[in-house]
Amino acid sequence: MTPWWLGLLLCQAVLAYESDQLTWRSERLEDAQPAADAHMDQLLARAVAAANQESACQGSDAELRWVLAREVERVLGDRTQVHARGELPPMTFGAYAAWLEMADLDRHTFSGREDIYGGVEWRQNLLLATVGPCSTIRMGDVLVGTDKIDHFLVQGYLYFRRSRQGQDPARAVRWGTFTERSFWGTATTKVFSYADLAANYDGYTFYAGLLAPGSVLQRDERGCVVQDRLWDWSEWIDWQYDEVLNPSAYRPAILAEVNTWLVAHRDEVCEAWNGEPWMDPAARVSSLLDSTLPYELQDAPMRMDVFALDRLCGGEPPCDPEADPSCPGSVPEQSRARDRDRDRDRDRDRDRDEHSRRRKPSPR
Repeated sequence: MTPWWLGLLLCQAVLAYESDQLTWRSERLEDAQPAADAHMDQLLARAVAAANQESACQGSDAELRWVLAREVERVLGDRTQVHARGELPPMTFGAYAAWLEMADLDRHTFSGREDIYGGVEWRQNLLLATVGPCSTIRMGDVLVGTDKIDHFLVQGYLYFRRSRQGQDPARAVRWGTFTERSFWGTATTKVFSYADLAANYDGYTFYAGLLAPGSVLQRDERGCVVQDRLWDWSEWIDWQYDEVLNPSAYRPAILAEVNTWLVAHRDEVCEAWNGEPWMDPAARVSSLLDSTLPYELQDAPMRMDVFALDRLCGGEPPCDPEADPSCPGSVPEQSRARDRDRDRDRDRDRDRDEHSRRRKPSPR
């Protein structure tokens, strides 16, 4: 019999898969996007038919958008068991992401636990030790975990609901940051994923924009929903879904295991890192450290380049947070990152206040 506390943990962990785009990065996967786009079209057709039947093609755009969003999430996000993933049966995927896990696609499954979390013991984190990361696939030129598609389709819909159907996106982002800090992130796997938040926000944008100009789903002259063009994941997925280029924040125990893995796989990692000059990975990571993005809030954990691959692959000794104060995870580095985030948040709040003052009507 499963203990009550384990059942509660697993129920909360439906979207708590982590992903790994670092292991075997130099081994180029075949592009899964053509097949993924085609399957998306098939499922969207089912959602469109259901929305038209429920609405009878009547109502305002806002009313039909709400019906359509519900049907899209129901069809593509329906919880589906993937028995090959890990040892804990309650872990599930949405229907579309489950298809990505089971279809005849080229992917890294990490079934032998060769991933960056492979050294994590159950005492450190039950989910990472027993379930491990989801699969990694290639969509166009982007390596992405299948969990990001769930975040787009399932969490994006929840963002849409939390935002009062697009009226208050900041409310949704606050909620999403809370869930990533708690039961869909830090509290369950001890990992806070900024790439998850990027996918959440893109999914929200997709749902909030349904039937609007530019959306793949439009209304025809009868008022019914039709698919205006074929689905194309490249319109949404970009390098910020890649957790090497948009690194997560780790709790110390997990960071220590990741650093151990990096040292053991230095040659493999650096072959991949130095083989991507077209992407300029170091510059991309650096740009995020100093950016304010719409999907993150000031209560998100401080950003750090936890892999420090430019240092690792530049001939310097591997980082040891306990011995080297310049390493990610060390107390001085955390302090500097906290100061950087505090200054960034202060500037953002100042700009927001200034904007509010400009918009505030003068008293009569």
